[in-house]
Amino acid sequence: MAQLKGLVFDMDGTLWDSTEKILESWNNVLGKYDITLSLEKLQSLMGKTMDDWALAVMPEVPLTVSREVLGHLEAEENIEIRTNGTNLYPDVRETFELLSKDYDLYILSNCGQGYIEAVMAYGGLDPYVKGHLCFGDNGLDKQDNLRKMVSDYHLQNPVYVGDT
Repeated sequence: MAQLKGLVFDMDGTLWDSTEKILESWNNVLGKYDITLSLEKLQSLMGKTMDDWALAVMPEVPLTVSREVLGHLEAEENIEIRTNGTNLYPDVRETFELLSKDYDLYILSNCGQGYIEAVMAYGGLDPYVKGHLCFGDNGLDKQDNLRKMVSDYHLQNPVYVGDT
């Protein structure tokens, strides 16, 4: 039987629920553009790439411009999470601590740059996570980033844990 080397975790909906913090911080910025993001719209976008978010939230704006606005949204979101936290599911940190004794742990997402780091810092997960990768790091979607992570970290028989 092949040895399991790593566990790769999705984030939103798997380890925590940041929808309230995202909605609050994004609407603070979007208000400057007379745009309001509803909870339903936000929930429909969770798990999608940041380009998908840009096109859905600002469909009438060229993608190059909406990406720039998205950068401001992401920065505010990361500050909000680092400052005020997010809804980490019960016992995630303790579970990561236990799992890290036998497995290498990784986090993978379609989120923007800095988001993983913000939530890991808030949740105290840094000591247990060997690596992370997201759309904001390189513009690749989750499927391609999973392949990259497997290659970069030489993972053999990793298990992906996610809600999608």
